[in-house]
Amino acid sequence: MAKKTSEDVVREFAPEWFEALQASSDEEVRQKVTEVAFAEATNQQMKEDDDDLANLKEQVKLASEQYVQGTKLNRAKIKVAKNLLEARGKEV
Repeated sequence: MAKKTSEDVVREFAPEWFEALQASSDEEVRQKVTEVAFAEATNQQMKEDDDDLANLKEQVKLASEQYVQGTKLNRAKIKVAKNLLEARGKEV
């Protein structure tokens, strides 16, 4: 499946906004950009201030640590084994 473009996302989740944008003058488009940028700054600040989200992120980080360390070790083992084969003149 092809990756959705920004236009696809807006058409799917904000079709009325998309249609209004298409009918807007250049100045109105600039105003909409400003409004959306402000809304995103507010959204990011709310996310940063969300203690519940921060706690959940920390829980996920702690819960996944064993898998992260396992993946790092497995990648290192593969790299060492490949390096050994290369040092022996073997194709990897």
